[in-house]
Amino acid sequence: MGSSIPKRVSLNCVSIPELPKSVYRAEQAASGSREPSLAVCVRYFDDWVTEMGSCLLTKVASDTPLRQIATAALQKLQNVIAQSTSGNTPVSTNVDDYRLLVAYGRHCEELNMDTPLKEHDFAKKVNVFYHSLRLERKCEGMLLCDSED
Repeated sequence: MGSSIPKRVSLNCVSIPELPKSVYRAEQAASGSREPSLAVCVRYFDDWVTEMGSCLLTKVASDTPLRQIATAALQKLQNVIAQSTSGNTPVSTNVDDYRLLVAYGRHCEELNMDTPLKEHDFAKKVNVFYHSLRLERKCEGMLLCDSED
C-alpha cells in the first residue's frame, strides 16, 4: 500500500495596488506618451537554472529599451543575486554580464537589450507573471537557449 502523505505546496502571492484612472492619466500626460504604462515581471535565475527571486516593475513605458528594464531589475534584485552566488564569484551590476530571455512553454528566446519593450509580443499579454522576462548571468558553455536545436 502506498503512503498518503500530501505533497508540500508553496504559493507566492503578489499584491498590485490599483490606482485610480486619474493617476494613470496624470502620469501619461506628464511623460508625454500616448501609450499606457505597463507592468513587467523579471525573474532571476542562478547558474543552476533555479529561480532565485523576482521583481515587479510597474509604470514602465512601452517604448522603454529592455536594457533599461534589465538595469532596474538588477538594482532591485541585488540582494537575491548576492545570496545566490558563491563567495568566489563577485556580483556584477553591469547589465552586459547578463542576458534577458523570454520563455514560451519549452521555447526560450534571448532578447536584444537595445529593442524597446513594445516590439515584443509578451508585453501585450495581460498575465505579466506568466509572460515574464528571465534574467540570468552569461556563462560560457550554456546551451539552454541555443537556436540551433
